[in-house]
Parts: sequence; structure tokens; C-alpha cells
Amino acid sequence: MARLAEEAGVSKATVSLALRDHPRISSATRRRVQALAQKLGYRVAPAVSAWMAHRRCVQVAPQTERLAFINSWPNLEEWERSPWLTRYRDGAKARAEALGYGFDEFWLREPGMTPARLSKVLRTRGILGVLVGSLLNEQKEMRLDWSALAAVAQSHSLQRPALSRALSDYAFNTQMAISELRRMGYVRIGYAFAPKLEERTECLHLAAYLEDQFRLPSAQRLAPFDWTDKSSEKLARWLSRSRPDAVVSHDLELVNVIRTVGYRVPRDIGVGALNLPPTTSRNSSRRVRLAGVDQQLERCGAVAVDLLISHLHHHEMGPPVQPVIALTRGRWIRGDTLRMAR
Repeated sequence: MARLAEEAGVSKATVSLALRDHPRISSATRRRVQALAQKLGYRVAPAVSAWMAHRRCVQVAPQTERLAFINSWPNLEEWERSPWLTRYRDGAKARAEALGYGFDEFWLREPGMTPARLSKVLRTRGILGVLVGSLLNEQKEMRLDWSALAAVAQSHSLQRPALSRALSDYAFNTQMAISELRRMGYVRIGYAFAPKLEERTECLHLAAYLEDQFRLPSAQRLAPFDWTDKSSEKLARWLSRSRPDAVVSHDLELVNVIRTVGYRVPRDIGVGALNLPPTTSRNSSRRVRLAGVDQQLERCGAVAVDLLISHLHHHEMGPPVQPVIALTRGRWIRGDTLRMAR
């Protein structure tokens, strides 16, 4: 570092920042120092690099490094009421602060805020690492200046640009739920789904369900049920025609509707949820403790921060050529909506 600084006519601090491609140094200086380093045969020592990354986390980060969480939900109050959205944010914030990073939240729908203005705010504050919260179905793109940012997205909902992501393992979670139901003796297992949700998850839930059905004898196979309109009459017709002894779904009101159309849960039909809310997993109107999958969203948020910091330490700025997807497996929670069927 000292030799590079002497050869380039800059300080050792400038060399350090230039080799990390830090935007605080002009692009011309960065290119000049990097070219000189290559000419002189400079190579990163892995052990030293890891140690310096550790030092930046536990010592420098509290004073200088901050991460941003971007929320583009149209209604901020509605977003704050959703445990599926806030749990991820809370897990990310806790992990960032534990590693010594500040954690700033930005609402892209704030009056006067635009992608261009937010990009400028991030540059002004020297924020290089960004977590992008889950988007609504009709949102698929976010036009920030990504060139100087390392970024990780919460879900598949952001399609442009294609960023690295940290999320729950939807396919595994669905397979786990079906396996638990089969272990309890359920044979004819249905899936009530919403196409928009499947689009947001790249149809991973649906694919896992169909793969399970494909392995069954044809007489036991059930076609997934599209319950987009939430019609109780349509649900009643499907239940009567398909005769499932259990149903998995993301819709937490499914238990109430099944009871409304004349079936007892779990005596007639068992129900497993694929997205349990946090510890208060009780359906407010029926006071029933749902059985199903806890997607471990706080853990997903923590993994997102680890992935983001990895991108920062490796100077991986801008949309990646090959995005990384980090999956966290959910856990099964027992409840009152399923019983041993044999």
C-alpha cells in the first residue's frame, strides 16, 4: 500500500479506497491506482482482506457505513400493519445494527420523493448498500441510479433490475407442509391459490404442489383451485367436486370460509397455512390457532444484510451479471386446524 501510494503520488488512505472502488475517490484516480496496482503485481491476500472486512464491520461501520431500506408501498400505514413485510425489515435492521451498520429507511412514495431524488440522497449520504422491500403486483421496476450501489431485493416482485435476493424457500416450505399433512394421514390434499401471489413468487409454491401431485396415482390427484375472487360459492363447489380431506393455502381466512359453507375444520377438512403470521397466529374472528409454515422472515432479513455486506466487501456494485439467491427454509408450526387423520 505504501509503495502504491508513493508511485501514484497519493496517500495510503486514497490507495485503500481506490482499490475498494469507493465512490469517495474520483473515477480517474481509482482507475489510475488500480492500473498501477495491476502493473506492480498487487494481489489481495485473502486472510488480510477478511480481517480488514471484519475491522470495518465492528469498528469503522458504526461511524461511517450505513445501509438503506427502500419501501415503495403506496400506503405506508398499510405496510406497517403487515407482519409479513415488517418482520423482514426488522430482521434486516437488527442484523445490520449488530454488525455495526446504521440502517436508514426511505419511503419512495413520500410526497416530493422520486427515484432520481432518492438516488441523489443516497449519494449525498454516502450510502452504498441498499435493501429493496417487496413491491406490489403492479410494480415490477425501480429506476434508481444503480451503478454505484450494491443492492439486494426482498422478493421476486422486483423484476427490473434483476438483483440478488434473500427470501424464504417457497418450494421447500410447500413440500414440507404437504409432507406434514401426509404424515398425519391426509391423502387428498388440495391447494387454494391466487395467481397474482404465484406471479410474485415465480410459481414456486404451485410448482412444488404440482410436483407432489404428479407422483400420486391419477385417482388421488387434485387440480389446484384458483380462488382469486374469494367466492364462498365457488369454494363450496370445488370442495364438493374434489373432496379434499385437507387444503393448503396462503389465505388465512380460508378456515372461516370453509366453515361458513358447512364443513368442520379439522374434523371434515384440515387446513395448513403456507405463511403464518408471527407468534399471534390466531385467526381473529374464530380464535383458532392455525397450523402451517413460519417463513422465518426475520431470518430472511438478516441473511439479506449478510448478502448485501458481502457484495459491498467484494465491490460488486450495480445490477449483477449473475444475481445470487439466498433461501431460508421455513419451520412447521402445529395448530388446531389439522389433526391426525388416522
